[in-house]
Amino acid sequence: MFRNKASFLPPLKLTKLKLTKRDLQLEDMEQLGVHFVHGTNSSALEGLVKFRALLSAEEIDCTPWFHRAEGLKSGERLNTFDNLYRNQPISQGVSLNYTRRYHESLNHYAKLGLLDEDNYEVLIGLDSFVPLRAKFTSHPVSIGGISIMRICAIYVPAQYVSDVRAMFQTIPSLVTKVRSFR
Repeated sequence: MFRNKASFLPPLKLTKLKLTKRDLQLEDMEQLGVHFVHGTNSSALEGLVKFRALLSAEEIDCTPWFHRAEGLKSGERLNTFDNLYRNQPISQGVSLNYTRRYHESLNHYAKLGLLDEDNYEVLIGLDSFVPLRAKFTSHPVSIGGISIMRICAIYVPAQYVSDVRAMFQTIPSLVTKVRSFR
């Protein structure tokens, strides 16, 4: 008695294939070597030009550029400023996210500040060499400010790309890193 091997195989179950939409933003960031993102808004770009770094709240607080009574238009407020000079990492570093969580940075943190037609969402992509606080692994916080040398990309709405590039005319390395959201 010879049986066909196929009769011993379980019947094939047809499953529905779920088509996924390509995430062009994520693909672009991965191609550029972006490992961390910082969600903010365009008011932070002035500080980036002035200080050549993303500064922590405590570093900003020590400058005549920042007025604590008005706060930062970029959204770093509340918990960040409540913890100034209390030896808290949130005030001593820059709040980041991993690239795969860029939506949180863009849709939450970039919208915390004052948004209007002159102030819009910005996503700053950083490389993997940003020094981090070891105990903050799920939501990274840098150790101090972050030099512009760590910036891989600066994403802004398409209509502002040329304005931001003009803003960075004194920093040629950043001009080439300004891109529109995908």
